[in-house]
Parts: sequence; structure tokens; C-alpha cells
Amino acid sequence: MVQIWLQDVHSYTNIFADMQLNHFYYWLQLTKNLLYEPALKLYNYLLNHHVFGSTTIYGNLNKIILSTKRWSLIDTRLYIKVILEHLQLKDLTSTICSELISIYHCL
Repeated sequence: MVQIWLQDVHSYTNIFADMQLNHFYYWLQLTKNLLYEPALKLYNYLLNHHVFGSTTIYGNLNKIILSTKRWSLIDTRLYIKVILEHLQLKDLTSTICSELISIYHCL
């Protein structure tokens, strides 16, 4: 079901399939919904918090805060640029618009 929605968004720019994909995450998270499954919620949590060797401090649908263990801000910027380029190459995440907003030397 989710793969068909993703194909519709990618191939035909179907706005209804895009809306279904956006709401699917919320359907999985709320315990009162019929689609709630604890195993799927845990799997989704693990996928959202596993990002290319960096530590995820916070993540949701709107933003991700990473700790990269890089000492210079230039190295951090290049590291994030590589991650964003890699995500654009994947079929699953190619329709997501991601950008680097800010970099901090210390959290």
C-alpha cells in the first residue's frame, strides 16, 4: 500500500497519495488508531534514529538534530552535504526536500 502511494507520488505527482504518505506516519504513532502496531512503531523509531554513523539527538517529520563528532564546522557542513545528496539518490527519500539550516559547534 505504501509502495503504491510512493510510486504514484514519484511517477504521477499524485497529491492525494502524497497526503496519504504524510498522514501514514501519524496513523502508526497514535495508539487509538486501527493501524497502530507496536512493532511497526519501534521499527519506524529505529529507522528514524539511524543516520550514517552520527548520533541522532532529536528527530521528527520536520527536523533532525545530529551530533556528528566532527571538530570543524567545514567538515560538518561537508558531511551533512554528503548525507543530503545520498538521500536524494534513494527512491524512498528522493521526493523529500531537505536542507541544512544551521550548524553549532557545541550542543
